[in-house]
Amino acid sequence: MKPSDQAWTDEEIAWIDELLMDEDNGLDQPLFSSEMDGFLCAVISGPKLIPPSEALRWIFDADAGEQLPRFANPADAERLMQLVMRHWNHIAASLADGSYDPLLMQHERADGVLMTLFADWCAGYMTGVGLDREGWRSLLEGEGALLLHTMLMYGTEEGCEALERNPPSDAEHEARADALADEACAIRDYWFSLRVASAAAAAPLEAPSPEQPCHCGSGRPYKHCHGAN
Repeated sequence: MKPSDQAWTDEEIAWIDELLMDEDNGLDQPLFSSEMDGFLCAVISGPKLIPPSEALRWIFDADAGEQLPRFANPADAERLMQLVMRHWNHIAASLADGSYDPLLMQHERADGVLMTLFADWCAGYMTGVGLDREGWRSLLEGEGALLLHTMLMYGTEEGCEALERNPPSDAEHEARADALADEACAIRDYWFSLRVASAAAAAPLEAPSPEQPCHCGSGRPYKHCHGAN
């Protein structure tokens, strides 16, 4: 993978979270690193292309996309933009080749069991879905929702309430965490194929040369068929 497509390092993840968490920067509800990874994954995967300038507003303000930071050091703002765009490229490339690995955190419980934390990632993903909820409708309703099942379960208030009523076993929880990468790639492939098909249908047909067979399938030369007029 090119340097411009490299995933964040642990040091960069810590720097991003510390910067966005700093109260002096004036952000009430920013997306931290794991949430941001899920958010960007959804934005890049979805039914329509969303420019980074639009996505960035929601990284700073996950509630309304309105609050902007007050970085005292312009170099911090520049570095953050560079890191976000590099991670954008990384996610796009890894989703395309099937190597995407969600940025998930781990937590050691009091009993010593190490658990994967992915509710934040799922919440970030659903924030990305919310930027074009109407476009995502086919995966939010009916059978299509199976692809989004884990994101809906762990990344929405309704899903979290359902988990509280019927909590999964540790094994089920970890299995869902392990499946996130494949699910994210499958969703990207679903929307990508639809975008490609839509673009192909909208592209004008080039007329064949006069001696080529007519595109209507008649078998006659184009100049003697639809090209005769």
